[in-house]
Amino acid sequence: ILQAESDHSKLRCFFNLPPPVSLADGLRAMSHWVRKQGKINATAEFEAVEVLEGIPPAWDRADKPMKQTAKVEHTGPEMLAREGCGPQSVAIMISGQLSRFIYQDQKGPLIAPHNSSRCATPFVDVYIALQKGTMSKPWRGAVSEPPYTRNTTVAEIERWYKMRGANRVFVKVVDDDHMKGIDKELLNHVSTRRFSRNQKVDMFKVIEPHYEGRWKLNARMFYMRHLVYGMTLDRTYKAYTYWREDNFFISPLDLSDFPTADSSTSPFVLVDQFCEFGSFSDKIYVTNQLGASLLFDNSWLDFVNKMVRWTLFASKWESTQNVQTEAFLQDVMSTTATVERRDLHRIDVRYKDDDTRCVVNLYYKCIPVETKLSLADVNITQC
Repeated sequence: ILQAESDHSKLRCFFNLPPPVSLADGLRAMSHWVRKQGKINATAEFEAVEVLEGIPPAWDRADKPMKQTAKVEHTGPEMLAREGCGPQSVAIMISGQLSRFIYQDQKGPLIAPHNSSRCATPFVDVYIALQKGTMSKPWRGAVSEPPYTRNTTVAEIERWYKMRGANRVFVKVVDDDHMKGIDKELLNHVSTRRFSRNQKVDMFKVIEPHYEGRWKLNARMFYMRHLVYGMTLDRTYKAYTYWREDNFFISPLDLSDFPTADSSTSPFVLVDQFCEFGSFSDKIYVTNQLGASLLFDNSWLDFVNKMVRWTLFASKWESTQNVQTEAFLQDVMSTTATVERRDLHRIDVRYKDDDTRCVVNLYYKCIPVETKLSLADVNITQC
């Protein structure tokens, strides 16, 4: 890095980058070239390349002009940023299984309205990626899909979210053949990686005992999150929030104090403070753009590399903890992100066979008392 700083003009010539070039551009080009040569042999080298590829724009040299992009922020002239008003534009991202998708159960606003009349209503787009079929086995007990699932259409989903305040709704549904192709491609990419020097890791041996149980199912979950984030990439927003498909909000998500101004130059993530099970909860995230990129990855290459990193992380744990996604994502966030824990007033909801809603006992035990008292008001019981 010091050498690159001292003569980054040579870097520009070597990689044929157009002037003016920044140090960050040179390092990113260097890491890309190293990957193409296939010369990443050690864990330390792999991690170093990840760092170089992830250098944020804030690291660019002061003598480099700001880049102009084709992305458009969806904020009209009347939506001026005001202190205490929260983000002016929000992307809601939802992914998971169609058979567990909870959406017709709520009719109120997606984002809590501002208390102050001086604050404009935020511009909200909704992105949804769902898989037909089943990604994982149902919860223990008499639990079924929502009663409206069989009649669900893309048009009905779009109508419902627009009724709740969304400006635009984008829906993508993938089938089991698509997911089987992803399974194969990820397994081929990850299992063939080899590392030496500091540690020797046979990736296939890490994956094999847990492939049908946790690895494949969790890799699919990661992929669906990456897929829905990818749907947002031709636009930019002041805030991004990811919801798992079974989120039910006791009250609308309140973003009035989301620190957009203070969190614009580094990853910032809000997580739910309840039901953490030893690591940050991954049922819902509220982030800025850098936080969303950190969690969900901007490209297929970034996503594959994260799956490699996840498997390496799993190799360090005992079998009872192997392949735990929450612990891994906490490790990802701990490197560069500012993370805050907060009561986001949401729960995980399932339907029982008699078409009544419930909270699985595992989660019922860890939700706050105030939320438990609110369940009767919305006709939700304990599974």
